[in-house]
Amino acid sequence: MFHRFHKKKTLGQGSLSSNQFEKIIHFIGKKNINNPQDWIYKTEKKLLNKNDLCLTFDDGLKSQIKVALPILEKYKIKAFFFIPTFFFEKKIDFKELISFCAFSKFKNFDNFIAKFLNYLKFDNNFFILKKDFLKFYKKKKKTFKFYSKNDLKYRYVRDIYFSEKNFIKKIKAFFKKENISIEKISNSIWLNKSDIKQLVEKGHTLGLHSHHHPAILRKLNYKSQEKEYTKNLFYLKKISNQEIISMSHPLNSYDKKTLSILKKLNIKCGFRSNTHFDSSIKSINQSNLELAREDSTNILKQIKN
Repeated sequence: MFHRFHKKKTLGQGSLSSNQFEKIIHFIGKKNINNPQDWIYKTEKKLLNKNDLCLTFDDGLKSQIKVALPILEKYKIKAFFFIPTFFFEKKIDFKELISFCAFSKFKNFDNFIAKFLNYLKFDNNFFILKKDFLKFYKKKKKTFKFYSKNDLKYRYVRDIYFSEKNFIKKIKAFFKKENISIEKISNSIWLNKSDIKQLVEKGHTLGLHSHHHPAILRKLNYKSQEKEYTKNLFYLKKISNQEIISMSHPLNSYDKKTLSILKKLNIKCGFRSNTHFDSSIKSINQSNLELAREDSTNILKQIKN
């Protein structure tokens, strides 16, 4: 599972250089990488074995075209690209925009978090005394071991403490105080129609990732979730003329309603964002719509060790 890439300065948590991306390909072995069509076929026929892998790219980021695509072309590898479509309506995913700003406009992500929490007047005692934060921290740390405590403080404030609308209001005011123009920056983050058509022309496979990329999709009711995926499907089919039969769950957030909607939309293959699973289930791949993925940062750690 891949997200951000960079040429010189890192553009966010988990951001990879082209050299790091090549190291991962060599480490996992090109011979083990399935193209999307073969992967979907093996998934449906229950033919996947422990050496079968595929490459997936989430969030529709411009850096994937600039840095990762040339490497894919070099090794003649085809991949899944799971793309939200809010940017077709000139909207912004503030989660990604904030991450981009945090790394490009501050010393580092910890520096951004410290300044933002200080702006909100949240000190360390706030988190020590918040029982629901401690519960949130324990659960997330178990599933996503690479998150630091500061990461989880920020994600708690963003996803739990504030409503999405209120959080955006707070972060806009904070960036304004820091003299950061978020509107100008947003144009350089996401793919445009030409980029997506290029992916299709080069033989890569597009998949759903919801329309707006909500922070906690499972909290939405059935009708709202259905709208997220039908709108996403409409835009991707319109621009690609591909049959869209794959997806990945944004921020690993989904529930039974989500799976029901995806089946209704004839989605054959869906990916989670981790390898954590209930020990009562025999397979790590809980269903064809809940396939496990390993984050690229975890693979890099294995290479270094």
